[in-house]
Amino acid sequence: NDHLTGSLNYLHAELDELFALYNVYCVPVAQGGVGPCAGNEASIGDLDPVTPGVQSPNFAGNTPGNSPEWIATPGYDHVFRMSSGNTLTLRANTTYKSESFTQFYNYEDMKQDAYTQSNAAIEFATQGGLTISAYVRNIEDKRYLTNGYFLAAGPDDIWNFQFGNPRQYGLRFSKDW
Repeated sequence: NDHLTGSLNYLHAELDELFALYNVYCVPVAQGGVGPCAGNEASIGDLDPVTPGVQSPNFAGNTPGNSPEWIATPGYDHVFRMSSGNTLTLRANTTYKSESFTQFYNYEDMKQDAYTQSNAAIEFATQGGLTISAYVRNIEDKRYLTNGYFLAAGPDDIWNFQFGNPRQYGLRFSKDW
């Protein structure tokens, strides 16, 4: 009646070589440049922030997007079997993800710090196939970054960020025929 589940994932991901499909014209800060080529932010790949001119960035050494080094997911279920044949199941699990970047550029603004997200549910199932369950997801109500990307360059830099779902809770009804 007790079920333990779990997974542990380790990933060491690093780009050996990834040349951009675009060229970047670098303007050093001394010449009025802004952004990574100017040397006032983290560099894009192996761009030289002090040498002006057209360069093709190589992202070698960067981490691919959405590839945390560690993911651990333990879970526990317990089923209470009633004399009527019905069941009541309690479930809980949590997922830990280490820090990761959302894109291969590895900008600090696109980094998601390590976080934990937990879920719980209670489910009542009848012998007749009716199931009623109540659940809560993301108990911590963690606002975690799922995607972040850079849209424009120049003085009007535009960043778009997308976040995972906030805490959610609800009821589910189902019937097997």
